[in-house]
Amino acid sequence: MRAELSNRSFFFLLETARCSREDLEIIPSTGDVELGKKSYFLCKVRNGGEATLTWLDPNDNEIDADSEPYNEKAVDELSKGLEMTLCDPNLGGIFTCAGQFDQSGATARAQIRIRVIVTPRIQLPMAESSATQIGNPTQYNFTILANPSPSVTVSWKGKVFEGDDIKVVEEDQGTYMVSLQFMPTSQEDISELLITAINELGTTTKTVTLKEDIPDKGLGTGSILAIILAILLLLVLLVVDVSCYYRRQCGFLM
Repeated sequence: MRAELSNRSFFFLLETARCSREDLEIIPSTGDVELGKKSYFLCKVRNGGEATLTWLDPNDNEIDADSEPYNEKAVDELSKGLEMTLCDPNLGGIFTCAGQFDQSGATARAQIRIRVIVTPRIQLPMAESSATQIGNPTQYNFTILANPSPSVTVSWKGKVFEGDDIKVVEEDQGTYMVSLQFMPTSQEDISELLITAINELGTTTKTVTLKEDIPDKGLGTGSILAIILAILLLLVLLVVDVSCYYRRQCGFLM
């Protein structure tokens, strides 16, 4: 019985010490923020009384009220806010709330990983049209901005390109350069490409109108031969004319 009471006392003291330990928490606890949208996080004292709170960016630099693109928002002696509008997927990282407690002098830290999430956005290289030639392979490149990574499909004349048909040739922090190759075989194939990008945040589509690029064929073989024959004929006439001029002092061209 005495041993049982001793064990209960030990766990009671352990729980009391844990609950009385200076501690901070960040609300919300998940750090997903949408690209270009204002987001707000609150650091507050969970245990320990009043404290001086400071927000630190991923490089451990102190964030103040005038910082960009993150700035702190004073609330009271037990909490401090962090506001941000992130327009670049690379601006996330681990943010820290550091606190020094007024009464005990103890310090505590809480951290949150900020991740910039992006509903897919399709960026075309130029206008929403592309030139292509019948009978020649056409390579079309476009860019998708998305986080988490998107699933991409392209529909063309009832054919759906997906998976290995579409190559991601470059990827950098939520930016994907995508390449697609196709070949029109008739005038009917000069239609449209429908690009679709999907991730867990949403779906976006864009249509690319195909236009026929008729190559400049230049002069045909027959035209070139005709020009050569005309030049030769002119040279022959010129020789005959010069000869006639020196013999008879007359000529067609002189």
